[in-house]
Amino acid sequence: MGTVTWGDFHPATYFQWAGIGIVTGFGSGIVSLGIFYCAPQVSIVAANVLVALVFVGLGVVYIYLGFIYGAVLMFIVAAIRLVILYLYRKHIPISGLVLKQATILSKRQPMTTIIAFLTLLVCAGWCCFAFATAYPTIADAWNSDNDSNGNNNSGPSTGAMIGMWFFFLFSCFWASQVAFNVGHTTNCGVTATWYFCGQDSMPSNPTLHSAKRAITTSFGSVCLGSLLVAILRTMRYMLRSATGSRGFCACIALCFLGCLESLVRLFNHYAYAYVAIYGCSFVDGARKTMNLITTSPYLVLFNNLLVNGMLMMFSLVVSVVMGVAAFYITKAQQQNDPKNAGRSNYDDDYWLGYSVIFAVISAVSCLITMMQMFRVIDSASTTLLVCLSEEPQLIFATNPEFANELAARAADAGITVPGSVHSPTNGTVLATAV
Repeated sequence: MGTVTWGDFHPATYFQWAGIGIVTGFGSGIVSLGIFYCAPQVSIVAANVLVALVFVGLGVVYIYLGFIYGAVLMFIVAAIRLVILYLYRKHIPISGLVLKQATILSKRQPMTTIIAFLTLLVCAGWCCFAFATAYPTIADAWNSDNDSNGNNNSGPSTGAMIGMWFFFLFSCFWASQVAFNVGHTTNCGVTATWYFCGQDSMPSNPTLHSAKRAITTSFGSVCLGSLLVAILRTMRYMLRSATGSRGFCACIALCFLGCLESLVRLFNHYAYAYVAIYGCSFVDGARKTMNLITTSPYLVLFNNLLVNGMLMMFSLVVSVVMGVAAFYITKAQQQNDPKNAGRSNYDDDYWLGYSVIFAVISAVSCLITMMQMFRVIDSASTTLLVCLSEEPQLIFATNPEFANELAARAADAGITVPGSVHSPTNGTVLATAV
Protein backbone atom coordinates (compact mmCIF):
# COMPACT_ATOMS: atom_id res chain seq x y z
CA MET A 1 0.00 0.00 0.00
CA GLY A 2 1.69 3.23 -1.17
CA THR A 3 1.69 6.69 0.27
CA VAL A 4 1.03 10.05 -1.33
CA THR A 5 4.10 12.29 -1.68
CA TRP A 6 4.97 15.59 -3.31
CA GLY A 7 6.40 13.58 -6.20
CA ASP A 8 2.88 12.56 -7.17
CA PHE A 9 2.34 16.13 -8.37
CA HIS A 10 4.23 16.91 -11.54
CA PRO A 11 5.65 20.45 -11.68
CA ALA A 12 3.47 21.03 -14.72
CA THR A 13 0.46 20.85 -12.41
CA TYR A 14 1.53 24.03 -10.63
CA PHE A 15 2.20 25.85 -13.91
CA GLN A 16 -1.11 24.57 -15.20
CA TRP A 17 -3.06 26.22 -12.40
CA ALA A 18 -0.96 29.36 -12.66
CA GLY A 19 -1.78 29.49 -16.37
CA ILE A 20 -5.46 28.92 -15.69
CA GLY A 21 -5.39 31.77 -13.19
CA ILE A 22 -3.72 34.08 -15.71
CA VAL A 23 -6.18 33.21 -18.47
CA THR A 24 -9.11 33.62 -16.07
CA GLY A 25 -7.77 36.96 -14.87
CA PHE A 26 -7.27 38.22 -18.41
CA GLY A 27 -10.74 37.10 -19.48
CA SER A 28 -12.34 38.52 -16.34
CA GLY A 29 -10.47 41.76 -16.89
CA ILE A 30 -11.89 42.09 -20.40
CA VAL A 31 -15.40 41.35 -19.12
CA SER A 32 -14.90 43.90 -16.32
CA LEU A 33 -13.86 46.56 -18.83
CA GLY A 34 -17.08 45.89 -20.71
CA ILE A 35 -19.04 46.34 -17.48
CA PHE A 36 -17.18 49.58 -16.72
CA TYR A 37 -18.10 50.89 -20.16
CA CYS A 38 -21.78 49.85 -20.09
CA ALA A 39 -22.58 50.52 -16.41
CA PRO A 40 -19.83 52.61 -14.79
CA GLN A 41 -22.02 54.16 -12.10
CA VAL A 42 -23.56 50.85 -11.09
CA SER A 43 -20.07 49.32 -10.93
CA ILE A 44 -18.83 52.06 -8.61
CA VAL A 45 -21.78 51.87 -6.25
CA ALA A 46 -21.96 48.07 -6.18
CA ALA A 47 -18.22 47.64 -5.55
CA ASN A 48 -18.11 50.22 -2.75
CA VAL A 49 -21.17 48.72 -1.06
CA LEU A 50 -19.50 45.32 -1.35
CA VAL A 51 -16.40 46.75 0.36
CA ALA A 52 -18.57 47.86 3.27
CA LEU A 53 -20.18 44.41 3.42
CA VAL A 54 -16.74 42.80 3.56
CA PHE A 55 -15.89 44.87 6.63
CA VAL A 56 -19.22 43.90 8.17
CA GLY A 57 -18.40 40.26 7.49
CA LEU A 58 -15.01 40.66 9.14
CA GLY A 59 -16.76 42.22 12.12
CA VAL A 60 -19.04 39.19 12.41
CA VAL A 61 -16.01 36.90 12.26
CA TYR A 62 -14.31 38.90 15.02
CA ILE A 63 -17.41 38.58 17.18
CA TYR A 64 -17.40 34.83 16.64
CA LEU A 65 -13.72 34.69 17.63
CA GLY A 66 -14.32 36.87 20.67
CA PHE A 67 -12.46 40.00 19.46
CA ILE A 68 -15.14 42.55 20.30
CA TYR A 69 -12.92 45.61 19.85
CA GLY A 70 -11.85 44.41 16.42
CA ALA A 71 -15.48 43.84 15.47
CA VAL A 72 -16.45 47.35 16.56
CA LEU A 73 -13.61 48.79 14.49
CA MET A 74 -14.70 46.85 11.39
CA PHE A 75 -18.29 48.05 11.82
CA ILE A 76 -17.11 51.65 12.16
CA VAL A 77 -15.03 51.41 8.99
CA ALA A 78 -18.01 49.94 7.10
CA ALA A 79 -20.27 52.72 8.36
CA ILE A 80 -17.77 55.42 7.36
CA ARG A 81 -17.50 53.91 3.90
CA LEU A 82 -21.26 53.97 3.41
CA VAL A 83 -21.62 57.49 4.84
CA ILE A 84 -18.97 58.86 2.47
CA LEU A 85 -20.62 57.09 -0.46
CA TYR A 86 -23.95 58.67 0.50
CA LEU A 87 -22.56 62.18 1.06
CA TYR A 88 -20.82 62.22 -2.32
CA ARG A 89 -23.54 60.43 -4.24
CA LYS A 90 -24.02 63.46 -6.51
CA HIS A 91 -20.45 63.11 -7.74
CA ILE A 92 -20.84 59.46 -8.73
CA PRO A 93 -22.11 60.33 -12.26
CA ILE A 94 -18.94 62.34 -12.85
CA SER A 95 -16.74 59.54 -11.55
CA GLY A 96 -18.69 57.14 -13.76
CA LEU A 97 -18.02 59.27 -16.83
CA VAL A 98 -14.31 59.46 -15.99
CA LEU A 99 -14.24 55.67 -15.52
CA LYS A 100 -15.99 55.14 -18.84
CA GLN A 101 -13.59 57.41 -20.69
CA ALA A 102 -10.60 55.71 -19.06
CA THR A 103 -11.98 52.38 -20.28
CA ILE A 104 -12.37 53.74 -23.80
CA LEU A 105 -8.80 55.00 -23.82
CA SER A 106 -7.45 51.64 -22.68
CA LYS A 107 -9.35 49.98 -25.52
CA ARG A 108 -8.12 52.47 -28.12
CA GLN A 109 -4.53 52.22 -26.92
CA PRO A 110 -3.89 48.51 -26.22
CA MET A 111 -0.15 49.17 -25.98
CA THR A 112 -0.78 50.69 -22.55
CA THR A 113 -1.88 47.28 -21.27
CA ILE A 114 1.14 45.64 -22.86
CA ILE A 115 3.39 48.18 -21.12
CA ALA A 116 1.74 47.30 -17.79
CA PHE A 117 2.59 43.61 -18.23
CA LEU A 118 6.10 44.41 -19.47
CA THR A 119 6.80 46.34 -16.27
CA LEU A 120 5.67 43.28 -14.30
CA LEU A 121 8.11 41.07 -16.23
CA VAL A 122 10.93 43.55 -15.67
CA CYS A 123 10.16 43.61 -11.95
CA ALA A 124 10.12 39.81 -11.74
CA GLY A 125 13.35 39.54 -13.74
CA TRP A 126 15.18 41.99 -11.50
CA CYS A 127 14.00 40.25 -8.34
CA CYS A 128 15.32 36.93 -9.69
CA PHE A 129 18.65 38.58 -10.51
CA ALA A 130 18.87 40.18 -7.06
CA PHE A 131 18.08 36.87 -5.38
CA ALA A 132 20.72 35.05 -7.43
CA THR A 133 23.23 37.72 -6.44
CA ALA A 134 22.44 37.74 -2.72
CA TYR A 135 21.72 34.05 -2.14
CA PRO A 136 25.32 32.73 -2.12
CA THR A 137 26.38 35.20 0.57
CA ILE A 138 23.25 34.59 2.65
CA ALA A 139 23.64 30.80 2.36
CA ASP A 140 27.33 30.88 3.29
CA ALA A 141 26.65 33.12 6.27
CA TRP A 142 23.81 30.88 7.40
CA ASN A 143 25.93 27.73 7.11
CA SER A 144 28.77 29.30 9.07
CA ASP A 145 26.39 30.57 11.77
CA ASN A 146 24.79 27.13 12.28
CA ASP A 147 26.56 23.87 12.92
CA SER A 148 25.42 20.47 11.69
CA ASN A 149 22.97 20.17 14.58
CA GLY A 150 21.28 23.48 13.76
CA ASN A 151 22.81 25.28 16.76
CA ASN A 152 23.54 28.94 16.25
CA ASN A 153 27.17 30.05 16.35
CA SER A 154 27.46 33.82 16.48
CA GLY A 155 30.20 35.14 14.26
CA PRO A 156 31.23 37.91 11.93
CA SER A 157 29.24 36.37 9.07
CA THR A 158 25.96 37.45 10.66
CA GLY A 159 26.57 41.03 9.60
CA ALA A 160 27.22 39.95 6.02
CA MET A 161 24.00 37.93 5.94
CA ILE A 162 21.95 40.84 7.28
CA GLY A 163 23.62 43.22 4.84
CA MET A 164 22.91 41.04 1.81
CA TRP A 165 19.35 40.42 2.99
CA PHE A 166 18.89 44.18 3.27
CA PHE A 167 20.36 44.63 -0.22
CA PHE A 168 18.01 42.03 -1.65
CA LEU A 169 14.88 43.55 -0.10
CA PHE A 170 15.80 47.12 -0.89
CA SER A 171 16.74 46.39 -4.50
CA CYS A 172 13.54 44.41 -5.09
CA PHE A 173 11.34 47.07 -3.53
CA TRP A 174 13.05 49.88 -5.42
CA ALA A 175 13.07 48.03 -8.75
CA SER A 176 9.40 47.10 -8.43
CA GLN A 177 8.43 50.69 -7.66
CA VAL A 178 10.50 52.02 -10.55
CA ALA A 179 9.05 49.50 -13.00
CA PHE A 180 5.43 50.07 -12.00
CA ASN A 181 5.86 53.85 -11.88
CA VAL A 182 7.40 53.86 -15.34
CA GLY A 183 4.25 52.11 -16.54
CA HIS A 184 2.07 54.54 -14.61
CA THR A 185 3.89 57.58 -16.02
CA THR A 186 3.65 56.13 -19.53
CA ASN A 187 -0.10 55.57 -19.25
CA CYS A 188 -0.60 59.03 -17.77
CA GLY A 189 1.23 60.53 -20.73
CA VAL A 190 -1.03 58.75 -23.20
CA THR A 191 -4.17 60.00 -21.46
CA ALA A 192 -2.77 63.54 -21.27
CA THR A 193 -2.02 63.42 -25.00
CA TRP A 194 -5.68 62.62 -25.67
CA TYR A 195 -6.78 65.40 -23.32
CA PHE A 196 -4.63 68.12 -24.85
CA CYS A 197 -4.61 67.01 -28.49
CA GLY A 198 -8.06 65.50 -28.89
CA GLN A 199 -8.99 62.13 -30.34
CA ASP A 200 -8.87 63.35 -33.95
CA SER A 201 -5.39 64.86 -33.51
CA MET A 202 -3.77 61.99 -31.63
CA PRO A 203 -0.21 61.35 -32.87
CA SER A 204 0.82 57.95 -34.12
CA ASN A 205 2.10 55.55 -31.45
CA PRO A 206 1.46 57.85 -28.44
CA THR A 207 2.28 55.02 -26.04
CA LEU A 208 5.77 54.55 -27.46
CA HIS A 209 6.46 58.29 -27.31
CA SER A 210 5.22 58.44 -23.72
CA ALA A 211 7.26 55.38 -22.74
CA LYS A 212 10.36 56.96 -24.26
CA ARG A 213 9.91 60.05 -22.10
CA ALA A 214 9.27 57.91 -19.01
CA ILE A 215 12.56 56.01 -19.37
CA THR A 216 14.66 59.01 -20.45
CA THR A 217 13.85 62.58 -19.43
CA SER A 218 11.47 61.58 -16.61
CA PHE A 219 13.37 58.52 -15.41
CA GLY A 220 15.24 60.40 -12.69
CA SER A 221 11.97 61.68 -11.25
CA VAL A 222 10.53 58.17 -11.32
CA CYS A 223 13.57 56.78 -9.49
CA LEU A 224 13.53 59.54 -6.87
CA GLY A 225 9.92 59.03 -5.84
CA SER A 226 10.32 55.26 -5.95
CA LEU A 227 13.36 55.51 -3.69
CA LEU A 228 11.30 57.08 -0.91
CA VAL A 229 8.76 54.25 -0.97
CA ALA A 230 11.50 51.59 -1.15
CA ILE A 231 13.26 52.99 1.91
CA LEU A 232 10.07 53.05 3.97
CA ARG A 233 9.02 49.58 2.86
CA THR A 234 12.45 48.12 3.63
CA MET A 235 12.50 49.73 7.06
CA ARG A 236 9.06 48.35 7.82
CA TYR A 237 9.97 44.83 6.70
CA MET A 238 13.27 44.79 8.61
CA LEU A 239 11.56 46.07 11.75
CA ARG A 240 8.87 43.39 11.48
CA SER A 241 11.52 40.69 10.96
CA ALA A 242 13.55 41.89 13.94
CA THR A 243 10.67 42.29 16.38
CA GLY A 244 8.12 39.82 15.07
CA SER A 245 5.47 42.58 15.57
CA ARG A 246 5.73 41.94 19.30
CA GLY A 247 5.60 44.74 21.81
CA PHE A 248 3.62 47.96 21.98
CA CYS A 249 6.40 50.19 20.64
CA ALA A 250 7.07 47.84 17.71
CA CYS A 251 3.38 47.82 16.74
CA ILE A 252 3.21 51.62 16.92
CA ALA A 253 6.35 51.97 14.79
CA LEU A 254 5.07 49.46 12.21
CA CYS A 255 1.72 51.24 12.04
CA PHE A 256 3.41 54.61 11.61
CA LEU A 257 5.71 53.35 8.84
CA GLY A 258 2.79 51.65 7.11
CA CYS A 259 0.66 54.78 7.13
CA LEU A 260 3.58 56.93 6.00
CA GLU A 261 4.35 54.56 3.14
CA SER A 262 0.71 54.60 1.99
CA LEU A 263 0.66 58.40 2.03
CA VAL A 264 3.91 58.64 0.08
CA ARG A 265 2.63 56.15 -2.51
CA LEU A 266 -0.59 58.13 -2.90
CA PHE A 267 1.39 61.35 -3.16
CA ASN A 268 3.69 59.84 -5.80
CA HIS A 269 0.73 58.55 -7.78
CA TYR A 270 -0.45 62.08 -8.50
CA ALA A 271 3.05 63.60 -8.70
CA TYR A 272 3.90 61.24 -11.56
CA ALA A 273 0.74 62.32 -13.34
CA TYR A 274 2.05 65.90 -13.27
CA VAL A 275 5.46 64.67 -14.44
CA ALA A 276 3.80 62.95 -17.41
CA ILE A 277 1.52 65.87 -18.24
CA TYR A 278 3.92 68.80 -18.00
CA GLY A 279 7.32 67.12 -18.21
CA CYS A 280 8.33 68.70 -14.90
CA SER A 281 10.64 67.30 -12.25
CA PHE A 282 9.44 65.15 -9.38
CA VAL A 283 9.89 68.03 -6.94
CA ASP A 284 7.73 70.33 -9.08
CA GLY A 285 5.18 67.56 -9.50
CA ALA A 286 5.12 67.12 -5.72
CA ARG A 287 4.44 70.83 -5.26
CA LYS A 288 1.59 70.69 -7.75
CA THR A 289 0.22 67.61 -6.02
CA MET A 290 0.25 69.38 -2.67
CA ASN A 291 -1.62 72.28 -4.23
CA LEU A 292 -4.16 69.86 -5.72
CA ILE A 293 -4.74 68.18 -2.36
CA THR A 294 -5.20 71.50 -0.56
CA THR A 295 -7.44 73.12 -3.18
CA SER A 296 -9.42 70.13 -4.51
CA PRO A 297 -9.24 67.32 -1.97
CA TYR A 298 -12.50 65.82 -3.20
CA LEU A 299 -10.87 64.91 -6.53
CA VAL A 300 -8.33 62.74 -4.74
CA LEU A 301 -11.07 61.30 -2.54
CA PHE A 302 -13.27 60.42 -5.53
CA ASN A 303 -10.51 58.72 -7.43
CA ASN A 304 -9.12 56.68 -4.55
CA LEU A 305 -12.35 55.87 -2.75
CA LEU A 306 -14.75 55.40 -5.63
CA VAL A 307 -12.69 54.33 -8.64
CA ASN A 308 -9.61 52.70 -7.08
CA GLY A 309 -11.66 50.91 -4.44
CA MET A 310 -13.92 49.55 -7.15
CA LEU A 311 -10.99 48.25 -9.22
CA MET A 312 -9.46 46.51 -6.23
CA MET A 313 -12.76 44.93 -5.20
CA PHE A 314 -13.40 43.59 -8.71
CA SER A 315 -9.94 42.01 -8.70
CA LEU A 316 -10.35 40.47 -5.25
CA VAL A 317 -13.82 39.05 -5.90
CA VAL A 318 -12.82 37.33 -9.13
CA SER A 319 -9.58 36.03 -7.59
CA VAL A 320 -11.38 34.59 -4.56
CA VAL A 321 -13.92 32.87 -6.81
CA MET A 322 -11.05 31.48 -8.89
CA GLY A 323 -9.28 30.20 -5.79
CA VAL A 324 -12.38 28.52 -4.40
CA ALA A 325 -13.09 26.87 -7.74
CA ALA A 326 -9.49 25.60 -8.00
CA PHE A 327 -9.69 24.24 -4.45
CA TYR A 328 -12.76 22.10 -5.04
CA ILE A 329 -11.75 21.02 -8.54
CA THR A 330 -8.30 19.78 -7.49
CA LYS A 331 -9.69 18.08 -4.41
CA ALA A 332 -12.34 16.26 -6.45
CA GLN A 333 -9.80 15.25 -9.11
CA GLN A 334 -7.42 13.67 -6.61
CA GLN A 335 -10.14 11.93 -4.66
CA ASN A 336 -11.57 10.39 -7.84
CA ASP A 337 -8.18 9.37 -9.27
CA PRO A 338 -7.99 5.52 -9.25
CA LYS A 339 -4.24 5.54 -8.57
CA ASN A 340 -4.86 7.09 -5.15
CA ALA A 341 -7.15 4.32 -3.99
CA GLY A 342 -5.79 2.34 -1.06
CA ARG A 343 -2.97 4.68 -0.16
CA SER A 344 -2.30 4.74 3.55
CA ASN A 345 -2.30 8.50 4.02
CA TYR A 346 -5.16 9.23 1.67
CA ASP A 347 -7.65 11.30 3.64
CA ASP A 348 -9.39 14.64 3.45
CA ASP A 349 -6.93 16.41 5.74
CA TYR A 350 -3.98 15.37 3.62
CA TRP A 351 -5.49 16.48 0.33
CA LEU A 352 -6.68 19.70 1.91
CA GLY A 353 -3.12 21.03 1.96
CA TYR A 354 -2.51 20.30 -1.72
CA SER A 355 -5.83 21.82 -2.75
CA VAL A 356 -5.08 24.97 -0.78
CA ILE A 357 -1.71 25.33 -2.53
CA PHE A 358 -3.27 25.04 -5.98
CA ALA A 359 -6.04 27.44 -4.96
CA VAL A 360 -3.52 30.04 -3.79
CA ILE A 361 -1.46 29.71 -6.98
CA SER A 362 -4.46 30.20 -9.24
CA ALA A 363 -5.96 33.02 -7.14
CA VAL A 364 -2.71 34.98 -6.94
CA SER A 365 -2.08 34.56 -10.68
CA CYS A 366 -5.60 35.80 -11.42
CA LEU A 367 -5.24 38.73 -9.02
CA ILE A 368 -1.91 39.88 -10.46
CA THR A 369 -3.24 39.67 -14.02
CA MET A 370 -6.36 41.72 -13.28
CA MET A 371 -4.44 44.28 -11.25
CA GLN A 372 -2.06 44.87 -14.15
CA MET A 373 -4.97 45.40 -16.52
CA PHE A 374 -6.65 47.76 -14.08
CA ARG A 375 -3.47 49.80 -13.59
CA VAL A 376 -4.17 51.34 -16.98
CA ILE A 377 -7.65 52.39 -15.87
CA ASP A 378 -6.28 53.76 -12.61
CA SER A 379 -3.61 55.85 -14.38
CA ALA A 380 -6.07 57.17 -16.96
CA SER A 381 -8.67 58.19 -14.39
CA THR A 382 -6.02 59.91 -12.25
CA THR A 383 -4.72 61.86 -15.25
CA LEU A 384 -8.19 62.92 -16.34
CA LEU A 385 -8.99 64.28 -12.90
CA VAL A 386 -5.67 66.13 -12.71
CA CYS A 387 -6.16 67.62 -16.17
CA LEU A 388 -9.73 68.65 -15.35
CA SER A 389 -8.44 70.35 -12.23
CA GLU A 390 -5.57 72.18 -13.96
CA GLU A 391 -7.04 72.86 -17.42
CA PRO A 392 -10.84 72.55 -17.11
CA GLN A 393 -11.66 74.72 -20.14
CA LEU A 394 -9.30 73.14 -22.64
CA ILE A 395 -11.32 69.94 -22.87
CA PHE A 396 -14.16 71.84 -24.56
CA ALA A 397 -11.86 72.60 -27.48
CA THR A 398 -10.11 69.25 -27.82
CA ASN A 399 -12.85 66.76 -26.87
CA PRO A 400 -16.17 68.64 -26.93
CA GLU A 401 -18.37 65.52 -26.76
CA PHE A 402 -16.80 64.39 -23.50
CA ALA A 403 -16.72 67.95 -22.18
CA ASN A 404 -20.39 68.61 -22.88
CA GLU A 405 -21.47 65.39 -21.19
CA LEU A 406 -19.23 66.22 -18.24
CA ALA A 407 -20.73 69.72 -18.01
CA ALA A 408 -24.27 68.30 -18.17
CA ARG A 409 -23.62 65.83 -15.37
CA ALA A 410 -21.91 68.50 -13.31
CA ALA A 411 -24.89 70.80 -13.77
CA ASP A 412 -27.28 68.06 -12.66
CA ALA A 413 -25.12 67.55 -9.56
CA GLY A 414 -24.97 71.28 -8.86
CA ILE A 415 -21.21 71.50 -9.50
CA THR A 416 -19.79 74.49 -11.32
CA VAL A 417 -17.54 73.62 -14.26
CA PRO A 418 -16.09 76.24 -16.63
CA GLY A 419 -17.93 75.84 -19.91
CA SER A 420 -16.35 78.35 -22.27
CA VAL A 421 -14.15 77.11 -25.05
CA HIS A 422 -10.59 78.10 -24.26
CA SER A 423 -7.22 77.54 -25.86
CA PRO A 424 -3.99 77.97 -23.92
CA THR A 425 -2.34 81.30 -24.63
CA ASN A 426 0.59 81.15 -22.24
CA GLY A 427 2.85 79.51 -24.80
CA THR A 428 3.53 76.49 -22.62
CA VAL A 429 4.50 73.43 -24.63
CA LEU A 430 3.30 70.33 -22.84
CA ALA A 431 5.51 67.30 -22.67
CA THR A 432 2.71 65.11 -23.92
CA ALA A 433 2.01 67.16 -27.06
CA VAL A 434 4.06 64.90 -29.31
